[in-house]
Amino acid sequence: MALDLFDAFGSREKTLQANLGGHTGVPSFAGEDAARFFARHFNRPA
Repeated sequence: MALDLFDAFGSREKTLQANLGGHTGVPSFAGEDAARFFARHFNRPA
């Protein structure tokens, strides 16, 4: 089901990362990668 949702996104740039465990099992670089992605796509010059 999660992969169906991932495949449904129409973006050409998408990344799927899987980590074991709950929220405490997510490595810090995963959040950093997400922050860079959002900065790239949503921080637009004024």
